[in-house]
Amino acid sequence: MRIAGLHRAIVATLLLVAAPAIAAPSAEALAAARELVALSDTRSQLQQGMQQTFADMRSGKALGAYIDQNPQMRLQRSRNPAAWDAALARLGGKQATQLEILMTELVPLIEERSVETYAKHFSVDELRQLIAFHRSPLGKLVLEKVPAVMADSMALMQTEMPRRMKSMMEALAPEIERELKPLLAK
Repeated sequence: MRIAGLHRAIVATLLLVAAPAIAAPSAEALAAARELVALSDTRSQLQQGMQQTFADMRSGKALGAYIDQNPQMRLQRSRNPAAWDAALARLGGKQATQLEILMTELVPLIEERSVETYAKHFSVDELRQLIAFHRSPLGKLVLEKVPAVMADSMALMQTEMPRRMKSMMEALAPEIERELKPLLAK
């Protein structure tokens, strides 16, 4: 019983000490962060950044990269590539449509969380400086070019990750098999 009381006292003390660190941002910080997010045009940047992903899905490229990670599926696909490509494009179109619906629902949440995150990590003064920067010619240029930079980065990730994951998984396969073999025998 004494341990439980001590435990509660420690937890209460930690909460009191941590309270200032986890306090909600001020209304002023949230207002500045909201202005920064609006100025940054987060909604547009998210949508532009996803365009390459949607295009890769619609073409079947994204699903094809996923399928090709499995050697048996890759073999099946190689036997009738035209039919597989057509099926992957149809499925990818459905996948893209669903993701677009999801993103439409998520973008307002992402924007609001961005506001909260900026307000949490930057002071009001720092937020005002960021706003001033984004209103400057260089800041406007950054805002203009970031979507293209992000799209190029996403395209690289979509082409490199499956290839590198495949080689990584091939290298790990013997170890995975050794580790799991005793479990499969049971």
